[in-house]
Amino acid sequence: MGIFNSLFSLLKTGAFFVILNDYLRRTFPEKYEEILISFSLKIIYLYSQGQIYLIQIQNYINNAFETNNYLKIIKNEFKGMVNYQEKQYEICQMNELGNFYCKKFLNLSDIPSYLNFKENEKSIFVFYDNKNPNNNCVNHVVLQSQPFSLDYQVSNIKFLMIELKIGDKSYKIDLKTENYNYYIVNNILDKKFFNYYLRIHKILNSSDALYRELEQFNIKIIDHNINLKELEISNKKFIVIKKDDYIYG
Repeated sequence: MGIFNSLFSLLKTGAFFVILNDYLRRTFPEKYEEILISFSLKIIYLYSQGQIYLIQIQNYINNAFETNNYLKIIKNEFKGMVNYQEKQYEICQMNELGNFYCKKFLNLSDIPSYLNFKENEKSIFVFYDNKNPNNNCVNHVVLQSQPFSLDYQVSNIKFLMIELKIGDKSYKIDLKTENYNYYIVNNILDKKFFNYYLRIHKILNSSDALYRELEQFNIKIIDHNINLKELEISNKKFIVIKKDDYIYG
């Protein structure tokens, strides 16, 4: 009913202006065009005056914020909040208990102070390059040990299938989707990585803690060369992604 009422009101308003226009044209034929032109010019004048006033008000407000230190601080903090909510670098840490700690950064220079691998040997850190997505696909860089570097290269390979088996259950692993990409040169896919992957992508949750106590996983892959392989994954046996290939050992 609301849509029909709105359409009816719009039709009534349109009909009113059509009737008014016809009445003015028939009643005042000699002054019709003069009235129409005069009315149009007044509308244009009022619109232009309104724009001028808005620009003057905007300039006054900007000047007030620039000349008043307190207002300038508020403006800068507000801009920082807006930027913070938009695109930032991010690092997520998962410790040996499967707990996550994620932190966002405006600048790369702020990140090193957050990382301390010596105190987090059993943790995994993953860097999300949210500021440089490729068609909304964010590159995820696994940071393994010092000296760490946030410079990275995207690999040219992509496995056709990855299937991870835990007990009698199998889990499909996607290292690249429309939203994220783990095919980064020198990313290490070990037991710690798959623990992280299963949790961060909500395939397993904290109630499935037993899987973290396993010494190894078994995975089945169909690689970029269409080779079917069954591999053992542990902290000592893992896959390393390279530019045009991968290494297992």
